[in-house]
This record gives sequence, structure tokens and C-alpha cells, in this order.
Amino acid sequence: AANRFRVLSKDLESAKQAAEHTSKVKSEFLANMSHEVRTPMNGILGMARQLSKTTLTNKQARMLEIIQSSGSSLLVIINDVLDLSKIDADKIVLENKPINLNKLLDEMKHLFSDQIMSKNISLFVASNTETENTIFLGDETRIKQVLINLLGNAVKFTERGSVALNVTVQLVDEGKVKLLFDVSDTGIGIDKEHIDTLFEAFSQADTSITRRFGGTGLGLAITSKLLGIMQAPLKVESELGKGSRFYFE
Repeated sequence: AANRFRVLSKDLESAKQAAEHTSKVKSEFLANMSHEVRTPMNGILGMARQLSKTTLTNKQARMLEIIQSSGSSLLVIINDVLDLSKIDADKIVLENKPINLNKLLDEMKHLFSDQIMSKNISLFVASNTETENTIFLGDETRIKQVLINLLGNAVKFTERGSVALNVTVQLVDEGKVKLLFDVSDTGIGIDKEHIDTLFEAFSQADTSITRRFGGTGLGLAITSKLLGIMQAPLKVESELGKGSRFYFE
């Protein structure tokens, strides 16, 4: 019996290693393909933009709008899949450069202003150091990506009420600060039974969400993984029908 157990254990370990190797190879392949996949898609969208500046009939213009809209949606999906693959293949290297907090928040406010107006909801963006020039070190591109994902979800799932981004800055030591980024909304909320799987790739709270709002289900997985690399785990509090709060420190 002991020998059978050892053989079984060895087989399981071999199967586990084989599965991990296959997954790593797939992730590395997709990560390395990122340029090759994005380049032709950008070329298609670029030519479509150029074509839109030429003389077209109303029917042709409408067809071109559909090409551009479909192409843009496809590029979002491609970027999500490739970003996730790069993270899983350990090909993400974070920068560590000065970031101006007030400028960052101002950019987020302007970025979502049109969506907020079209949905007739409110957007509040603030920090406890608005009157100061707060500078901190980090990867601005990736932090923006995280905030855009969180704010984008908050706006998408909020039909009435408001969305808020609040940043609390706390001086920890001389030259060191702790920042709490908090994105909250008064949207549809999340059922408690779905919260545990919320950060898994390709998952959404339920299939009706996909049909109603669309999306790849990768946004929160990418956000959570990026914040994991930054050693700032993403946390969530939510109540169905009353809204959600996503925050990290």
C-alpha cells in the first residue's frame, strides 16, 4: 500500500509539473506574440481612421463606423489577454519613477467626465492632500491602468448615484508615505457568493452580467495581479444592490 501511494504521489507530481510547464509555455508564447498580434490590429484601425477622412456615402460611413467600433472592441480584448499572459509569464517589469498625485487624479477625473455625463451620475475625485504637491515613486502607467480598470467598472455598473475615487496619504516616516486608493460606487453590487472568485481570469459575477454589460472578465484579474506585483493586494467590500468598494494600499 505504501509503494502504491508513493507511485501515485510521483505520478501526480509529474502531472502537476507537466501542466505547469504547458501553462508557462502558453503564457510565454502569448507574451512574445504581443507585438505581432497588436501591430496588424493597429494597422487596420489606423487605415480605417484615414479612410474616414475621405469622401464617403452615408452607407459607407456607417459601415466604417462599425468596422472601427468592432476593431476597437477587439483590440481591448487582445490587450487584456496579452497583458494577463505577460503577467503570468513574469514579463512585467515595474518602473519606479516620481508620480504627481494631484496630476494623476486630475487625469482620472477628465478621462471619465464624458461617460459620467452621458450616464447622468456623479463622479467625485479627491485626496486629503489636495492643497499639497504630493510626489511618490511608482509605475505610473500600471497605476493608471489599475485605476482606469476600477473606475471603468464602477461607472459601467452604476446606473444612478455616484462613483468616487478617494486617496488618503499618510506620512509613515521621513520621506515615506502610505497611500490608500479607494474606488467606491452606488451600483449593482456583488453577491457575497461571487466575491471569492471575482479576481479569477475570465470570470464575471454571473452570465447575465456578461450579456448586459459585456467585457472579457479579465479586468479585475489583471488589476489584482498587477497590484500583487506591487505588494498592494486588492480588497473588496460589496453589497448586492447597494454598491461596491475596491481599495488597495
